[in-house]
Amino acid sequence: MADVLLGGGVDEDTNIVMRVADLQFLLDSTLGRVAGFDHGLTIDENAISALGHSFGAYAIFAWAGTDEGRAMLQSLIALEPYLMRLSAAELERVATSALIVAGDKDATTPAETNIHPVLPQLKKDKTTALLLQNVGHQGCSDVGMYLEIAPTVPGVPDFVLEFMGTMGDDTTGTAGDPWRPVTQAHIELVQTWLANIGDSELIAILAQRHSGRALL
Repeated sequence: MADVLLGGGVDEDTNIVMRVADLQFLLDSTLGRVAGFDHGLTIDENAISALGHSFGAYAIFAWAGTDEGRAMLQSLIALEPYLMRLSAAELERVATSALIVAGDKDATTPAETNIHPVLPQLKKDKTTALLLQNVGHQGCSDVGMYLEIAPTVPGVPDFVLEFMGTMGDDTTGTAGDPWRPVTQAHIELVQTWLANIGDSELIAILAQRHSGRALL
């Protein structure tokens, strides 16, 4: 969001390369493989999952297809993902269990272009894909909270409020609808997935409680 507001973003091709490199550096530093990042924590290297939203979801899928990603990642969690740019070759290299959560009101990365064409190219026994009703592109994020709180904070620049105002429909598909239940649904799905990676049936049952359905 800061990149958009301040005009500091890079082109998409550069962003892709940088994101994957950033993810690998983050993992390496977390595991104490980078000088100066010995934090003394004990990390289970067999229980590493990567979560990404929108372009971040593209990044974790691209990362999962690298040699390092294939070796280290136990699962992927893609929320309202931007996946349409993934090539057939990239998708073929993804061997990691994946949870994909899409919203039927997502106007930024709609399921019609980012989910439905991609699912047939993913390994069916490794993929759990859900479509949630009345969920927009920011259904998993804290944008709903920003929209609620920002106008009450003294000194927030008008251009920030104006930009936030353009995102009113992005949480539920309808500006003003309660955002907490939508965000809570994502939290519960992610928590359940991490405790039961690959259990598509359990995840589908939970999705139904939140007016969702399985796509695969």
